[in-house]
Amino acid sequence: MWMMTSLFSQFLETIYPPLCYGCKREGSLLCPKCLNEAKKSVVSPHPFIISYYSFKSPLIKRAVHAIKYFHRKDLLTPLGEKLAEEITRQNLNGTLIPIPMHPFRQMIRGYNHGDELVKILASITSLPHTTTALKRTSLLKQQVKTTSRKERYKNQHNAFTVVEDVLEKNIILIDDVTTTGATLLEARKVLLHAGAKNVWAVT
Repeated sequence: MWMMTSLFSQFLETIYPPLCYGCKREGSLLCPKCLNEAKKSVVSPHPFIISYYSFKSPLIKRAVHAIKYFHRKDLLTPLGEKLAEEITRQNLNGTLIPIPMHPFRQMIRGYNHGDELVKILASITSLPHTTTALKRTSLLKQQVKTTSRKERYKNQHNAFTVVEDVLEKNIILIDDVTTTGATLLEARKVLLHAGAKNVWAVT
């Protein structure tokens, strides 16, 4: 069945070549020109966080919103390829773990984009990965709906628990967007407390 689906997808792409989400040119979902012109991130809220693109880039903001809220899972691949390049360039080595989504939100959205992104990164980098090591402990207000840095940090307090063995492991947390770094900082704290050796984050 999967082979028929794959062949059908290839057939459709032959008749209807993919259009770039940015410039609408045929050939790729996010063309190299648009990705190269997208604003890169120049600051990080914490030293352990590496952000590749700036969320102030209109293309990146639109693409992330499309992935999260409009089921554009196909856009994860070109963005994932860029993140994989950065992971390799930074010489990061560890187990890839996504920031977990609460099951209720996953049910509403229909899929977990963080899990999908980690699987793409693992396939490109050959790094180990798990999508079940971290668990959300409660359904909190979405970070995008908070109004201050203080509220963002408070909103993520005690948000996660570690449910798999991470003792002496190097961990690479993966998330789509970071602003204050509150979510990643809380996740890193519980992983280190559970015995992780090092924890980095890439967004």
